[in-house]
Order: sequence, then structure tokens, then C-alpha cells
Amino acid sequence: MELPHEFLLMTGAIALGMLAIRVSGRGRDSEVWRVVQRMLLVAVVIARLAYVFQYRTGYLQDWHSFFNFRDGGWDAEAGIVAAWLYAVLALKASHATRIPLIAALSIVSVVWGVGSVALAMMDPDRPLSTVSVATADGTSAALSDFRGKPVVVNLWATWCPPCQRELPLLQRAQREHPEVEFVFLNEGEAGPLVAAFLASRGLALSNVLLDIKGQAGAEYGSGALPTTLLFDAQGGLARTHVGELSAGT
Repeated sequence: MELPHEFLLMTGAIALGMLAIRVSGRGRDSEVWRVVQRMLLVAVVIARLAYVFQYRTGYLQDWHSFFNFRDGGWDAEAGIVAAWLYAVLALKASHATRIPLIAALSIVSVVWGVGSVALAMMDPDRPLSTVSVATADGTSAALSDFRGKPVVVNLWATWCPPCQRELPLLQRAQREHPEVEFVFLNEGEAGPLVAAFLASRGLALSNVLLDIKGQAGAEYGSGALPTTLLFDAQGGLARTHVGELSAGT
């Protein structure tokens, strides 16, 4: 299972900032190192809290999901602002930390900014697939058949633990939002296995499709499960979410 790209970008940017301080030699100063660590910790904590606050209704449905950092719920802008504010306070307390603090925060900001642009460009302008896949009753269908409403396509498999955890959440969303088409595209498994799994979990999902050869999923570069694709009503890909969903996300 692959962690969300946003989370990997956040932790990667922070790690580079801390590494730069170590390599420069300023990290050997225990005071500087403690301040830099705290500054970066503030960025991560505030980024998470700001996101959870924005979508608190969803997180209150399942407060445990607050600690599920794999769901991609981070407000990076809030985190960067908080880190800058903490740095200003630290500079007032000790001028000796000025250069390493500014250097670390600058690296984190630049890496995050460039990485965010790169991530935005990763979602190609691909329409709903026209590849023929099987339905639960043995007929054929295609994702393009659902064009006309916003469409959420969840790529999943029965052997995937995070897929298993998020399916009840998606089932509830399907029931509560009839204005959106939810499609559950199973990757690489046969109909009887999928049907038995859903029955064993008490899941009654509509629009379960079987991408037995993985052709439809491959069109979107899916290399990890679960992956959730969000399409607009015209069938254009709006966003790709890699990793487990929570009620908030």
C-alpha cells in the first residue's frame, strides 16, 4: 500500500530541511537543532489540525480517523505559515539561530512549493475509460457509461486491508449522495470471489465492476490500492487520491 503523495511530499520536504542543517554543520549546535526540530514539528502538527478543522464534520463521524495520517489530510499552507511564525518568535529569543532557521524553512517552503506544482501536474486530463469490463451479473460495461454526473471510481481488491477499511465508508457515501455515481472497480479478481467477500462483510454496493485484466486501472497509472479517481460530470479526471480515505477526506 502506497502512502498519499501529499504526505510523502510533506515529510520529504521536512527531512531535507533538517538534513541541510546537519550538512551545514549548524546542526551540531544543540540549541539550533532543537529549535529547528520544533519549528518543523509545528509545521506538521498545524498542517494536520488545520485540515481536520476545515472538515471537522467528517472527522467527528469517526474521531479515530484523526490519527490516520495516511488519508492525505494536510493543509500545507497553514503549516508553512505556522513554521514561519514560530521561526520569528525563535529569532527574537536567540539571534544565533537566525541563519539555520531561515535556511531550513526556505528549503522546506521551496521543496513543498515545487512538489505541489508537480503533484498537480500528475493528474492527467484523462476521460472516463471506454475499456469494457464485467459487471457483477456477468454482462459488460464501461466507466464512460456513468458520464452525466460526477463520478467517484474506487480501485480496490479483496486482499487489500485499507480497501477493506474504507469500503463501509464509501457505501455510506453512496447512499447519502445519489447525485454522485460511485463505481467500485475491482482489480484482477473474479466475480465469485468478489461476491463472496462483499457478502461476508455485509456490504451492499451498487456499480461493482470487475477489471479482471487490470486494463481500465492501467489507463490511470494505478500502481497502488486503494486508488480513488474523481471525475466531473463531463467525464474529465479532476483528481486522483492514492491511499485510504477517511470521512474527512
